[in-house]
Amino acid sequence: MALSKRIPATILVGVIVTLCMASNCTAAAPRNLLENGDFQESLEHWIIIGNGTNPYHPEDPGRAAFEAKDGYLEISIRNPGKSIWSVMLCQSVVFEKGCSYRVSFTAKAESRFRIISNVTQDVTWTNFSGDNEFSLSAKPSDYSFEFTMSEGGPALVQF
Repeated sequence: MALSKRIPATILVGVIVTLCMASNCTAAAPRNLLENGDFQESLEHWIIIGNGTNPYHPEDPGRAAFEAKDGYLEISIRNPGKSIWSVMLCQSVVFEKGCSYRVSFTAKAESRFRIISNVTQDVTWTNFSGDNEFSLSAKPSDYSFEFTMSEGGPALVQF
């Protein structure tokens, strides 16, 4: 989750990734591709960056606490770090080449706050969806973006 540099900050997020209908896709109807997108199983199936040493960038000081609450994930940022990847929430999903997808989520922040979401391959860091920037406010709002997958296989849905 790429974040603006205001600290401390608290963000609540609930996430759904749906497969949109396309003639060449195997799914007959849109469905949620994320496991535990409502955080009912706490952080099960999610990868979090910033809750301790960043395994990809151990020198990065980005730190946040992640806590599932009432169908949302509360992210309390203590230090936003030095990069857009210093504090992140992500999950690996298998995508089909040529299929269209919608990433949807509901989010709010204590004060105006920016986040970036994308779908990126974990090994090559190919960004399939482009960076999608959203400005959060204190009122819960729905956000989404759509993209067509150029390659098949696993990729990270990232916030």
